[in-house]
Amino acid sequence: MRGFSVSNIAWPFAERLQAYQLLIEHNVAGLEIAPGMLFADAEDAFNPPAALIRQRLAEIADVGLTPVSMQSLLFGVKDVALFGNMDQRRAYIAAFGRAIRLAAALNIPHLVLGSPRERAIPDGMPDTEAEQIAVDMLTRISELAQVEGCRIGLEPNPAIYGTNFATHTDHAAWLVRKIAHPGLCLTLDIGNLQINGEMHDLEQIVASNADVIGHVHLSEPELVLTPGSAKMAAQVIKALQDVDYPNWLSLEMRASGAASCDALLLALARLDSARTLQ
Repeated sequence: MRGFSVSNIAWPFAERLQAYQLLIEHNVAGLEIAPGMLFADAEDAFNPPAALIRQRLAEIADVGLTPVSMQSLLFGVKDVALFGNMDQRRAYIAAFGRAIRLAAALNIPHLVLGSPRERAIPDGMPDTEAEQIAVDMLTRISELAQVEGCRIGLEPNPAIYGTNFATHTDHAAWLVRKIAHPGLCLTLDIGNLQINGEMHDLEQIVASNADVIGHVHLSEPELVLTPGSAKMAAQVIKALQDVDYPNWLSLEMRASGAASCDALLLALARLDSARTLQ
């Protein structure tokens, strides 16, 4: 495994420097970013001024962190849909295009394709039509990513988050293999496995999909404090180590308001404990 990272949705924008320092103190070298959080002070978080990009990258580099992944790719975008009308699909592709260009400017190699509500299959659409649209759209996005030296990581999102497409790891992995594009991989999400009642199959799921997993989110349902326990985190780490997983494991949890850095410190302490259990 290449290392550990944490998503910046875990703290408010104003506390980013304090959070970065906590990561380094706990031997976390990677940073996953949501543009809306990293560039919260920009008029357009996906098209920030070059000077602001340099400033934010300097803040990250000065403490020794590396940006490794980007999420929340459709933040602030309206009237886009993977399975919508032609205008909505074109807008979906265009939105991913701008996110990919920003990732390239930040030298981020992986982008998480989540956004569950924007990828819900409409009632009445035949399965064959939905599959054809998904393959075509994901191929186009993957091509855009490859041109910029990035990869899209299709993340399974459970139905409770408002989608009915790629809700389980096996379906998302099947799509990645069917499309078989170098600009596309799988983002394995541990919260998804918990919600779908699949944690008892964790080792088998990791082993059978090791060929397509490009990024891993260590999360809990509803993105509460993660890891929920050091024991669970240790189980995930071991499963990844057993298949020689070569990429990043990223903690993903929502900010807790004024207590965000306290929550982050607790999460990092649990991660430290999980490492000792190996």
